[in-house]
Amino acid sequence: MICHCLRGGLRHVILLDKRKASKGHELDTVYIILYNGASMPDGIILKSKQIMSEDLQSVTTDNLAGGRRRGKIRDLLLRIAVVVTFPVWLSVYAKVFSFQTVTEALALVPGLLGIWLRRSFYYMTLTNAPTDISVGFGSQIWGRGVRLGTGVYIGGWTTINDCIIGKGTLIGSHVDIFSGAHQHGGFESLTENKSELPMERPETLVTIGKNAWIGNGATVFANVGDNTIIGAGSIVIKPIPANCIAAGNPAKVLKTV
Repeated sequence: MICHCLRGGLRHVILLDKRKASKGHELDTVYIILYNGASMPDGIILKSKQIMSEDLQSVTTDNLAGGRRRGKIRDLLLRIAVVVTFPVWLSVYAKVFSFQTVTEALALVPGLLGIWLRRSFYYMTLTNAPTDISVGFGSQIWGRGVRLGTGVYIGGWTTINDCIIGKGTLIGSHVDIFSGAHQHGGFESLTENKSELPMERPETLVTIGKNAWIGNGATVFANVGDNTIIGAGSIVIKPIPANCIAAGNPAKVLKTV
């Protein structure tokens, strides 16, 4: 039995290992594993102990209570960060600086400080950005129309244009997500000055579903379904359905799960 609990961008996984103890009593070995987006496949065992089956509910309740406390602390820290970055996001609304200028500057703030500054800035400026998103060093969100779900993790040096990213999705490092396959207007001759081609706005935004995983170095031009994994270095030019693993150039479904 596996129970998942997501709080404040950190995941708690309770693994129950049923074994027969002495004198015929059934014991559950409970492992509470904490991991973040950067090391999601590899958990670090923080706590393990044996409990009687009837005590399982209390352990799960305590875990959830701890998650609520962390959520309150996170919300408090976000409010502080919003106040600290007040001149920054206000300058965007007042059109003193462009959204792209501030995005580039904040992308280069290192460490935990940078994560909190970017989190508060995007919370105040994007169409939708919850309080628990994480945007890594060097990563830039180019469009204010971006909509992020809860618990979204974005690795380092990633570029995101206008799109929708579902809750619990992991975006790796050096990923490029575009606003559709056609970024520029057409041209009549190969000898035209390509730098002067007009930008095209898509009619519909690229959507990446919930609980998806976009591997390092992938390039995404089309929709990706819920619970889908895109292999590292893949190029997605056609929609990928939900509940599958896809990879390659162009990305193709390798396995349905």
